[in-house]
Amino acid sequence: KTHFEFERQWRELRAEPGLRRTLLVKVLGPRRTANIFSRTAPAADLLLEMAACLASSGEDAEEALSVLIELSAVQGMDMTVMFLGRTEKAALASHLESLANASASANEVSFVASVATARRRLGIV
Repeated sequence: KTHFEFERQWRELRAEPGLRRTLLVKVLGPRRTANIFSRTAPAADLLLEMAACLASSGEDAEEALSVLIELSAVQGMDMTVMFLGRTEKAALASHLESLANASASANEVSFVASVATARRRLGIV
């Protein structure tokens, strides 16, 4: 999949948030989602939609969080984050915290470090 193919499919699934989450977590997973955006980070609105979708209910919070952590490392993410307003950053922080709290690995040292790194990359300090 390319960035453009992903965005087309994402728009097609607008009315199906459960399918969007399945696309990110189960079909693509953390590495493939990050690879799709390896050359161009998602736009601010797409990033927020993806984070909200990932934070929605599900038994696979750890995998969903891994998608967001991997996504935070893509090239150009710093530019996307730079254009987020205070409210948008707060929403992004809330989604990240929701996933971190729901994850089974919340107390593992490496997990805590990964979440801290994602916070920094996403401009959530």
